[in-house]
Amino acid sequence: MLQTTQSTHATVTLALCGDAYAAWPVLDAHTRIAEFGGDAEGYDEVAEMVLFEGDAMRRSLRAAPGADHAAVAAVLHEVANNCAMVGAQRCALLTRAVEVKLRQSLSVDVVPAIQAVETELNLMLRELACRKGS
Repeated sequence: MLQTTQSTHATVTLALCGDAYAAWPVLDAHTRIAEFGGDAEGYDEVAEMVLFEGDAMRRSLRAAPGADHAAVAAVLHEVANNCAMVGAQRCALLTRAVEVKLRQSLSVDVVPAIQAVETELNLMLRELACRKGS
């Protein structure tokens, strides 16, 4: 199943975000800290909040495919905001791409798109947790 998830993730990200997507880091905490004016403690507080919300975001994503497009877009918007706050631009870009397609009623296969977002969210949360542990 992991190979299927990775394959889905790669296919969806390529289709929605292009080739350059894979070259971006999962988490760029250093750049985000610089954007915080070098305030690593402030960044860590935001990161802690995003980690705390991780399980709720995953649950929302798992429930999303059964909802209408507006509700799914709202879930994706929240996830994208959390990702952007900590410097997880890959996750934010992917999530926003799916959100925009839904809001504009453009064609998107919701289930694999949500699976790809969840995969990227898990990667970001794992890196945040590792940062917290160091």
